[in-house]
Amino acid sequence: VQVFDPRTLQQFQTIAVADDADAIFYAPSAKLVYVANGDAMLATLIDPETRSTVGTIPLPGKPEFVAQDPKTGLLYQNLKDINAIAAVDLDKRTVVGLWPLAPCEGPTGMVIDANLRRLFSVCSGNATLVVFDLDLHRVVTSLKIGGGPDSVAFDPILHRIYSAGRAGKLT
Repeated sequence: VQVFDPRTLQQFQTIAVADDADAIFYAPSAKLVYVANGDAMLATLIDPETRSTVGTIPLPGKPEFVAQDPKTGLLYQNLKDINAIAAVDLDKRTVVGLWPLAPCEGPTGMVIDANLRRLFSVCSGNATLVVFDLDLHRVVTSLKIGGGPDSVAFDPILHRIYSAGRAGKLT
């Protein structure tokens, strides 16, 4: 991970993480930077104050995108190769839950609607968006979307979910 000085945008440090760093997330509650490493199937935890690695969390699959549930503080991590989602507790530095995302194939991007307690995950393998209930820990519905989805965003004012991908379509 390359660290930049926010005032000058010049690189001033590189922090080593495992191969295939795919997602990076700052968790203010834990004051940690979480880096998801796909090929290594683990997350690297970085203390931004000391600019050093302070731990790793083994994951049961190849991680893609991560999102934090503001209610519980848990991080939800898509696992692309096993079509599942893991809940990560940063305080315990461990995976505390694992659930299937069927009919999702190849989960990539995700976003959370904290008010409705829903997680939306896009699936690159079968151009699907799945809706996951954060309280019941299960998929409640799925929708077909544009091909090769990789990212997803939620607009809380308009109550809309947007997905974009390799097919060049915004759904």
